[in-house]
Amino acid sequence: MYLYNLTLQKPSAINCAVYGNFSEQGVHEVAASSGGLLTLYRQDDLRLVSVFSTHIFGYCRSLAAFRLPGSSRDFLAVGSDSGKITVLEFDKAKGQFKVIQCEMFGKSGVRRIVPGEYIACDPKGRALMIGAFEKQKFVYVFNRDAAANLTISSPLEAHRSFCINVDMVGVDVGFENPQFAALEMEYGDADNDSSGEAAAAASKSLTIYELDLGLNHVVRKWSEEIDPTSNLLVPIPGGDIGPSGVVVCSENKVAYIKPDHEEVGAIIPRRNGMALEQSLIIVRYVIVRQKKSFFVLLQSELGDVYRLTVEHDGTDVAAINVHYFETLPVASSLVVLRSGLLFCCTETGAHRLYKFASIGDDADLETIQEVNIGGDVMPIPHFQPRPLRFLEHLEELPTLHPLIDLQVKDLRSEGIPQLYALAGRGAAGRIVALRQGLPVAEFGQSELPGVPSAIWTIRPGAEEVDKYIVISYLRATMVLEVGENVAEVEDSGFNKDVATLHAASFGEDSMLQVWSGAIRQLSLDGTAKDWQPPQGKTIERACSNTTQCIVVLAGGETIFFQQDATGRLGEVSRQPASTPISAIDLEPVLDGRRGASFGAVATQITPTSYVVRIVKLQGDGVGSTAGSKAIDGKVTSLALVRMGASNNPQAPLYLFIGLENGLLIRVSVDPSTGDIGSDTRQRFLGNRAVQLRKVEVGGVPAVAAVSVRTWLSYSYGGRVYLSPLSTESCEHVVPFASEMVPEAFLMVSSKVMKISSLERLGDAFNQSSTPLRYTPRRMAVHDATQSIVVVEADHNSLPVASVQLPEGAVGGGADGDDMDMDTDDGPTGHSREEVARELFGITRPGKGVWASCVRLLNSQLESVHVIEMDPGFAAISCCAAQFDSNEQFVIVGAAKNMSLVPRQADEGVLIVYRVTAHRLELVHKTPLPEIPISLCCFQNRLMVGMDRCIRVYDMGLKKLLRKCESKDVPSAVTRMHAKDDRLFIGDQSESIVIMRYDKIANRLFAFADDTTPRWTTAFDIVDRDTAVVGDKFGNVSVLRLPADVSKAVDDDIDSAKYRYDQSHLQGAPHKVDLISSLHVGETVSAIQKAALQPGGDTAIIYTGTLGTIGALIPFTSREDVDFFTHLEMYMRQEAPPLVGRDHLVFRSYYQPVKDVIDGDLCELYNLLDASKQESLASELDHRRHDVLKKLEDLRNKLL
Repeated sequence: MYLYNLTLQKPSAINCAVYGNFSEQGVHEVAASSGGLLTLYRQDDLRLVSVFSTHIFGYCRSLAAFRLPGSSRDFLAVGSDSGKITVLEFDKAKGQFKVIQCEMFGKSGVRRIVPGEYIACDPKGRALMIGAFEKQKFVYVFNRDAAANLTISSPLEAHRSFCINVDMVGVDVGFENPQFAALEMEYGDADNDSSGEAAAAASKSLTIYELDLGLNHVVRKWSEEIDPTSNLLVPIPGGDIGPSGVVVCSENKVAYIKPDHEEVGAIIPRRNGMALEQSLIIVRYVIVRQKKSFFVLLQSELGDVYRLTVEHDGTDVAAINVHYFETLPVASSLVVLRSGLLFCCTETGAHRLYKFASIGDDADLETIQEVNIGGDVMPIPHFQPRPLRFLEHLEELPTLHPLIDLQVKDLRSEGIPQLYALAGRGAAGRIVALRQGLPVAEFGQSELPGVPSAIWTIRPGAEEVDKYIVISYLRATMVLEVGENVAEVEDSGFNKDVATLHAASFGEDSMLQVWSGAIRQLSLDGTAKDWQPPQGKTIERACSNTTQCIVVLAGGETIFFQQDATGRLGEVSRQPASTPISAIDLEPVLDGRRGASFGAVATQITPTSYVVRIVKLQGDGVGSTAGSKAIDGKVTSLALVRMGASNNPQAPLYLFIGLENGLLIRVSVDPSTGDIGSDTRQRFLGNRAVQLRKVEVGGVPAVAAVSVRTWLSYSYGGRVYLSPLSTESCEHVVPFASEMVPEAFLMVSSKVMKISSLERLGDAFNQSSTPLRYTPRRMAVHDATQSIVVVEADHNSLPVASVQLPEGAVGGGADGDDMDMDTDDGPTGHSREEVARELFGITRPGKGVWASCVRLLNSQLESVHVIEMDPGFAAISCCAAQFDSNEQFVIVGAAKNMSLVPRQADEGVLIVYRVTAHRLELVHKTPLPEIPISLCCFQNRLMVGMDRCIRVYDMGLKKLLRKCESKDVPSAVTRMHAKDDRLFIGDQSESIVIMRYDKIANRLFAFADDTTPRWTTAFDIVDRDTAVVGDKFGNVSVLRLPADVSKAVDDDIDSAKYRYDQSHLQGAPHKVDLISSLHVGETVSAIQKAALQPGGDTAIIYTGTLGTIGALIPFTSREDVDFFTHLEMYMRQEAPPLVGRDHLVFRSYYQPVKDVIDGDLCELYNLLDASKQESLASELDHRRHDVLKKLEDLRNKLL
């Protein structure tokens, strides 16, 4: 079995991010790493939009931006698991990063002594230091060659044996020899001391390394022992705005340290009520630079952000001040843009973008509390967390990390399955519904007086916003003027007593209105000129661009118009009637040209066959045919568009054809000759006629196709997408631009007109989520009520009802509004206490304390019932089970006073609930001796996995009745699935075990397992012989029971209980075979076999903890296998990974890749130059467009 690996949703967790001007000077951009994905975000007004993302087929461990002296753009230095230092530059022309330098220094992989974990750049961009966890540090010097290209020197060693590197930064020393500060811990004595005393007494030191540019070597200039709890270094700016040096962050305090300068310290303010024995450490920082000053924002592990300022006179520091600033979600990176925005890359939950409303000079001073510590009274500042004051929240970037579980179901009866995912941690936990389509934001709606037949927006002259909205009805036209408000205008000059066929701007100072009796050209000064068709004839169709117009008269006669030297509409040519014309369109006019070269006309040949012709618009043969294509089916609309760039003559020209049967066809057109190529793509959009309309997305031409759903074809990241919009069905879509929303759509459904805008491009799914109280653990779908049950639990956390709200923190609610143990939440399911937990974090009462609940949600993800668990209990598993009564119950597995290491509990319990439309009703509880880790319904009974034990339970009146058990699990149960009479068990460290239940003997027999240890985190059954297993190291493997073994097990009934007791290699008597395997790059959290669209191919859907959703699509022909195998081989050579990692080695990280073709690598074919695409296609004995079509068809099979 050969599989095609494809990423459907890219990872969203950001482990590091840096600010820079990578594409051009003055453009605010953020480069972010999401494990194996590199993304470039660009500021667009008060938003961050993704402009480029690519798989690097490796692990990005660190990022740093630097700028060479005298340069106007930044370079990006990447530390990865490739064993190489990589320097990237953004190629603005191609819209992607390119490799400038890639120098090897060590082995590949994440190793202790191989650098890549830390990168520190000289603030002047002259050198950088790259370091490992242990011992090794290299320094590279940057220079320019004769062509002003960046060059990199050979590595200079700065190693230190028996030393752990905790952190490193570049020190701002101006243009003196570059210096780097490293936080180091020596462990030489600890290695030789078995008692552990030396390890407990190990010290840390701050070391300054200096690069002598003249002698070209690195020396250890200065070192000093510091607080052993130090964990983070903050570089302080030098020059005109700062004293240079570093701030060392330790438990409960920070200290400014610089050679030949006394240490200056400050205590970190603490929250009111925070226990003194609880340490407080700084985990993130960001420097905010102003013209003549600076300050540093520090974030603690609780999410509190502090403002650190330095009182200095030149290079002498008198004091450092640390004051409470704001409380934000705990971040993996904090990035400040020079435009005054703060990007918070959260560890869990949505990434957030803020705007500085103030820099905090007027912050409230903390209260000083005298605390007795060891007999000494010490003043410690305390504060009360509060909502945002100095920052203004602008937007959230939806994420799915950490993604915990996934279910593919059509609970909303839409005909297209939805993906329901559990994501987040703690107060940021949520359940997310993912629907196929681009996310759409609605800005408002209004009701029209009737159902319109057509709608247009008009932007006269060179204006950037639309001025008029023209709405045509059956016998009238309404004109709305767009300003601060949208209102009907009476003196627009449009004829309102007729049904308009076409309306658009024309030239620089006029507009067109076409109705059956005339073409009216309206000048902006109010004058109008009408052209009328010959007597006895009427206009049936019309279209125009900025300088040309085509009208079709009754009977099929076509008249071509073009703007003359005076700006007026002049007739150019007439084509006599031949056959009926069903649709027409014109190519947009390129800048600097008088008119377009081609138009498109669809003519009827027979009642069921049409011909689409490309007609010439320039020269002597206006209206003559340049190319044609026969179409089976009635053509209802055409769109001739240059995708990728609006004014680029070299941009590909496409003709979109909408058919009455719901089919959308896209063909390529030669922009020079007008010939229609053989590259034809088609897709069924629904059982309604397709209507096309030209729009703009990201300033680039696109096409909206309206059928049962609204679809958008657009160019992004080097390839053309066709994606549905996540909005209600509509009849009309037109582009719309206003001062408030510069790029939007007007969408009309019946009598309702809405203003909508795209939120993000390139996403395959749109997210809608419901917040949860605690970390979601598992979910179960109750089929009878089409509802979802989610179990939530947090360790070292207090229940929501016990949370103390900060005074004035969250408004609303009267006294006595505390949550009961059994509550009916509203649509959000969030109480005041839950909002406070999300804003200010959770109180940590200590180990062994759990907060947990069971939640019922309907198909719209509205929380309808929440049951808080008894104190000390944690719900960790659940499933829907149907017993002999044919009623489906939900069973929740919980444990009391559970500890994580070692995993044990005082007792376990199985709680059975009956599910109604709006409530969970307790049936009974069953005690267990151990923790119920996994539950599964099997042959109308319940299978319970507890450590190494599997138990079978049946329904009883007062509790569940135990029938049998097996202890054949090698390590511990993680997941269970059932198929027919077989039970598949996922083991914690020993892959899977396949069992069979013998009803006659009432026993479970393990008859097959795996020879390779796999730390199973998720798996699903493909068929009764095959399972797909994902492990915590990021591997997905397909395992299959040999056919002869499967048949022998099915045939051998009577003697099975004797033969299966015979172990083989200390395991089951039979072994599964490895069919396919692939390394996906992150811990696999869920796997399910599903089809994502009606009639679509069934695939293996998997998810990763970083938020990735991927699919393994089976090939159906050997021809496709051979083609994509060769394409992948060529792409490894032509498009090597950016960080220098070998693609084949990466996909074989822990075991050799087997029979899986990497679609993510194959799709990089779209980013190659056209000449290189042609060269590769010829090597494959295919044409270039055939390769592109195969790549698109494979993705369309699933989505």
